[in-house]
Amino acid sequence: MADQIRATPRSPILGLFSDLVNLPLQYMSSPERTQQSQGAAQFLYGTGIPKTLERISYGDSLFSGAGGLGGTTRMRPETTEALMTVAPFAKPAAVMANQAAMTAGRAGARYAERVVPQVMQRGGLPAQLLGDISQGSRSQIFIGEKARTWNKTNAEQFLKLEESGVDPVDAWRQTGTFRSPDGKLRQEISDASAVARYDSPPDRIARELDLTAQLSYGKPYQELDRVTKNKIQKEVNDFQSSLNQNLTYEDLYRAYPDLAKIESTAEFSNIPRGRYEQTRVSSIGAGNVPVNERIVGQRITSQAPNEEELKSVLLHEAQHIIQNRENFAKGGSAEFFKANDIFSTEALEDAAIIDKLMRGANLNQLEAKQRFERLFDRSPESGAFAALERVGTGKTLDAAAASSRGASDPYRAYRNLAGEVEARAVQSRMNMTPEQRLETYPIQSYDVPVNQLIYADPFGNTIR
Repeated sequence: MADQIRATPRSPILGLFSDLVNLPLQYMSSPERTQQSQGAAQFLYGTGIPKTLERISYGDSLFSGAGGLGGTTRMRPETTEALMTVAPFAKPAAVMANQAAMTAGRAGARYAERVVPQVMQRGGLPAQLLGDISQGSRSQIFIGEKARTWNKTNAEQFLKLEESGVDPVDAWRQTGTFRSPDGKLRQEISDASAVARYDSPPDRIARELDLTAQLSYGKPYQELDRVTKNKIQKEVNDFQSSLNQNLTYEDLYRAYPDLAKIESTAEFSNIPRGRYEQTRVSSIGAGNVPVNERIVGQRITSQAPNEEELKSVLLHEAQHIIQNRENFAKGGSAEFFKANDIFSTEALEDAAIIDKLMRGANLNQLEAKQRFERLFDRSPESGAFAALERVGTGKTLDAAAASSRGASDPYRAYRNLAGEVEARAVQSRMNMTPEQRLETYPIQSYDVPVNQLIYADPFGNTIR
């Protein structure tokens, strides 16, 4: 009989206790809450207690490694953190768990927004911890000039260093700013606050509906009228299906607040994979080139065998979102690269050169042909001028040439897309310390030589 994958059974009592701690923290960490509330949630996540409770509720081991003869058994980092947190404060921890039961849903936001300012006002170590966390890492995904947290002063200093001929690596170390191969400036934000989670199972969503109903209306969810049920269900479902539910990442949402609401799903799979999709509308301009394009929908789907790899996948896809937001070089898919049914790659490439000569120097076709022959000491490939007529000009022609060029090895061409290389660099730099980030020049994290990168234009068409 074939093996079947079934959901891991969950202890009802331990599961409820885990939910009483984790569900309020999920709500408090939402970008709609105050910065202090988000900081408080991140602080409590950092204790390791929420994740440890969730593991215990499913009967998961609190140790990593195979154990046994020749194996290794080590306490998980979050377990160690939880024990170190609880050991000196066993009684206060019990009080905190009791209070957590009172802070689910909207009540959680009101409680945190009332208590956290009081802690900040009193000062001392608790206030310092919350202040540091709510501000995020002061050191360094890659962001651009449209980010709310873009450091303009550092960027201006980088430009001065660049103009004076300072080595790009040294300029990066001094300013945390660099110029990407696509010509645009980048800075880097820390991923220390990033935590990935799978979609909540239906039974957990049902418990959240009931908790929210009890705390907001004093009744079980099933006893509410249909209008109120729909209101609570929409609020819970909208939160559960958004990126900030699958990826808690305060620094990212401070830089680009609207990313938190992008539709997202995250599921278990033995093979890590992700996809970022857009729904666009546009008009067609001269030369069949899309104009006035705008994005009307975005969605991330991700799969991974564990939460650490899920975090890696989500960071990769989040970088693609930023690439579109900042008009950076973009990613794509192997399906784009295919041979033209009529024209050879060489003919398309020569047609693209002739097109640039005609438009750049205001030449007619005969003059452009003569200029081409002087430049390359040969005649254009057969079919080049026909391609100008039938394929199009400008970006459309460039895209057709690049697509044909990569058709012999579409997967390799896809991996060489500048946006894909950058997104993989984000994954390779995951969990670096601030010092390691500054010591490692971002382009050194690229796994494809710069001269082999393939770029994408603002319309998503790939050009070299």
